[in-house]
Amino acid sequence: MIRSAADILADVNHADDPDPVPQPEPNQPAPARPALDPADRYVLGLVADGHTYAAIGRQIGKGKSATTMQLARLYKRLGARNAANAVAIAIRAGILPAYNPGARQQ
Repeated sequence: MIRSAADILADVNHADDPDPVPQPEPNQPAPARPALDPADRYVLGLVADGHTYAAIGRQIGKGKSATTMQLARLYKRLGARNAANAVAIAIRAGILPAYNPGARQQ
């Protein structure tokens, strides 16, 4: 028999259970993120703009392998799983500005 997610949660979160599974608080602030130096913010901005690792390497004067390693360390510091996750984390943490498609370009 396949059980629904609601049934499983009901079993896990018994009202009489002294240690129920904690639920996230709404509107909690984002967890603290490490401060990034200007070079890391620049590279992360290039990632956000959709540049390939090879193109980023050319921009910063490094080879593709060195750039890949730099980005891997950057993603680890941010706690990101991949480039898209790193950009999302950076936007939420205020490291990168959020993209607003309705905003007028100066």
